[in-house]
Amino acid sequence: MTLQFQSIQYHRNGISGAPFHALLFRDPEQGDMLGVVFDEPYHVAVFNLSKLALGNIAFGVNSWRGDVYEPLLRRAIANAATTAEDSEEESPRINPNRKESPMKTYRVTVIVRVVEHYEVPAKSPHEAQELWAEGRLVHTDESALEGIVLKVEAL
Repeated sequence: MTLQFQSIQYHRNGISGAPFHALLFRDPEQGDMLGVVFDEPYHVAVFNLSKLALGNIAFGVNSWRGDVYEPLLRRAIANAATTAEDSEEESPRINPNRKESPMKTYRVTVIVRVVEHYEVPAKSPHEAQELWAEGRLVHTDESALEGIVLKVEAL
């Protein structure tokens, strides 16, 4: 498995929490991902960013094998620390009093989250979800059919 890392950041997690690293990376098979790696071995969480943007943190839907990703994520953290120590561009973790560096251009990745509600006449939540997928909405909007159902509730 080859992962492309976009950002690796260290979080001290307040004054009493367990510190961790947050990694944004791309898995060619799963898309853009977020890895959370604590110092303790086997303490790794991995999420798909597109699903997180929709508020989806459900087990089995947005849950990934941390043990599969862990060796690659820990290696990336070690490489980033070594690279930061060896390069002239200092990491804020290594030197918080860093001097001003020349202007550069950076790509900023943003998750845009839009939640919309649609009325679907149905006899049950399951039927409402199926009818929504078929486009049977009170107010039909083509973009509505491209979304992912997060929740179905009675009005």
